[in-house]
Amino acid sequence: LKLAWGDPTKVTDGDVLRFSWPAVGMGWEDGILRFASAQSLPQEDELDNDRILMQRVLDLPNTKVAIILGSSDKVVSPKQAYKFMENFEAKDAVPIIELEGLGHDAFEEDTDAFCRVVNELLQSHWSE
Repeated sequence: LKLAWGDPTKVTDGDVLRFSWPAVGMGWEDGILRFASAQSLPQEDELDNDRILMQRVLDLPNTKVAIILGSSDKVVSPKQAYKFMENFEAKDAVPIIELEGLGHDAFEEDTDAFCRVVNELLQSHWSE
């Protein structure tokens, strides 16, 4: 866990315990199910293809996508996220938001900051 954290000195025993529980918020179950269904019955050569999976998710009806990651993510750097999204026509509709100083598990490292960003997205970008 310390390898994935933006600042490994901030990992607490409580973080380790909390990390073992699923991070599911109200209403996220539907999104998770839609995401999982986008992977249903993939062809054998598609099992490890992130581009195909992302396109399937982007093609789902009534589905919005955002990439929220830590600016200090050592697993998937912000540069990699931007480069990956260059491959999609819908790239401009997918906000990429960096949380300053956080690592790979930004949603666990600073729950309040992560929730604030999600709330802002829901209110400013995705309200209908």
